Amino acid sequence: MLICPKCKSEYREGFKVCSDCKVDLIDVEENYHIESSNIENDSEFEFVFLKNVFDGVEGDIIISLLKSNNISVFRKEKRSGQVLKLYSGRNFYGTDLYVFEHQLEKAKEIIEFAGIKLEDEQQKNEERLDEKEHIKKTRFFRWFIILFFIMPGAIIFVVALINILLDLFRTFIK
Repeated sequence: MLICPKCKSEYREGFKVCSDCKVDLIDVEENYHIESSNIENDSEFEFVFLKNVFDGVEGDIIISLLKSNNISVFRKEKRSGQVLKLYSGRNFYGTDLYVFEHQLEKAKEIIEFAGIKLEDEQQKNEERLDEKEHIKKTRFFRWFIILFFIMPGAIIFVVALINILLDLFRTFIK
């Protein structure tokens, strides 16, 4: 597949020059093979956390800033945020932005230069740990409610239902 290195437009085989930019097209497969053969360490191509945004507009601004500087960005909606975004047009849980590890420092510089505050990474990790603890406590509380309130009620209901059925059966036998 051929693409224009300037405007990123895709072209079929047979074209040599971008019709908009008048720039020679490059073959993506050849360049991908060259770039992938130069990879020494796969760990530098792992996504790492960059920033959490609660506003979709702020996220779009950051993503466009980073993409204009050739930084790959991955957006991960929190919880059921993607579904909420489909139905209501907004994500009330926020969005995490990730970049490749080797591009993290450059991405931070670009964002700070634009005047957008980055969260302290330690604070973010503490918030994630708090969230995990909250989930564990909530899960424990749910099981507690189920085991000690709902299950006995369900058992009593089943026993009462069995007694009613036995009484009906006895009345039909007599």
